[in-house]
This record gives sequence, structure tokens and C-alpha cells, in this order.
Amino acid sequence: MNNIAVLMVISLALLALAYRFYGRFVARRLGIDPAKTTPAHTINDGVDYVPTKPLVLDPARPGRNEGSADIPVCHIAGFPAC
Repeated sequence: MNNIAVLMVISLALLALAYRFYGRFVARRLGIDPAKTTPAHTINDGVDYVPTKPLVLDPARPGRNEGSADIPVCHIAGFPAC
């Protein structure tokens, strides 16, 4: 049982290091610019490319229910309109 715990700790540490350093490497390699506008803003057509509300982007904000309770089920299922 002790070997499993050690293996889990080592695995989590490796995943954390990979997330930290490999993510930065890929971001530099692909030229990701956080200031660049997204397609939802540049080609907003009202159907496929629609900017989302900040409320949806930050569902863990204090004072709010967990998860995405404000998104209608038809949007989650992939239907275009409710």
C-alpha cells in the first residue's frame, strides 16, 4: 500500500512539472498571445461565433452555485437555440 502512495506522489509531481514547463514551452513555440482577441470577437456572426458572458467563464466565483447552472441544457446538448 505504501508503494502506491509513493507512486501517486511521484506521478502528481511529474504532472505538475510537465504542466508548468511544457505548457510554457508550447505557448512560446506556438506564439500564443493572451492579448489577442478571440474569433468570437473578430468574426461575431451571432450563431457560431458568439462571445460568452464572464459569468460563464468563472463558474467558481464566490457567492454562486457550483458548476454551470445558468447554461440551458439545450446549449450543453449542442442545440443552437432554446
